[in-house]
Amino acid sequence: MVKHEIFDEATKLKSKLGLLVMNRTDAMVDDILTFGRNLRSQNRCLKSLAIFEVAVFVSTNRESSKNCAEVLCLCVQEVMVTSEILIANEENMKKLVKHQVIPLMRETVKHLKYMPYVERKCRNYAVAMVLHYTEWCLRLVDSWLERKRTLKTAINCLRATFNSSEEDRVDFLWGTLHHNLGQVYESVSKVEKATRCYTQVMCAHSTFEKAALLYKHLTDLPYD
Repeated sequence: MVKHEIFDEATKLKSKLGLLVMNRTDAMVDDILTFGRNLRSQNRCLKSLAIFEVAVFVSTNRESSKNCAEVLCLCVQEVMVTSEILIANEENMKKLVKHQVIPLMRETVKHLKYMPYVERKCRNYAVAMVLHYTEWCLRLVDSWLERKRTLKTAINCLRATFNSSEEDRVDFLWGTLHHNLGQVYESVSKVEKATRCYTQVMCAHSTFEKAALLYKHLTDLPYD
């Protein structure tokens, strides 16, 4: 089966599954995610991506749940991971990620900002997290200017919401965002700005244990 036929089949599958979950109030996001992961493990990544997009759709329509922001982040993370695999396997998948995946993530950010049932800090952390997944996909499609803007938006979201060292997970995300922004600046030879970003990484992870954890995480990431 050629690539465009696989894509058409994946699109049809997404439409059918979308209709199914709209008509079944008991449809669980966890089940949809499991289905998508199983497809991905079989290297059926286009179909898997379509399923994860449905999971995002279902999550955005269940905003009364207390953990809906957390679940939505998880769905978007699966979209990001699958997108990275698609592009690694075939370069021309960049167009799909640029014109389908990234707009979906942008819409998810807009939706998260207006979730009335989610506590403000939880909501804004989720916004920053989805923006992080978005900037990572922008890296995949070589959109450096948009990546820089997205990283700055995510950092400002955290800065406006949390006090320094308020939560380990916030410190970790703060450090990761600054590390990635530092990479962007370094790629265009803005060494001073890159250095300031990398300094923020170590400020966010001031203890030895946190610094060691961050270092292990970042050294596992591909360097731009």
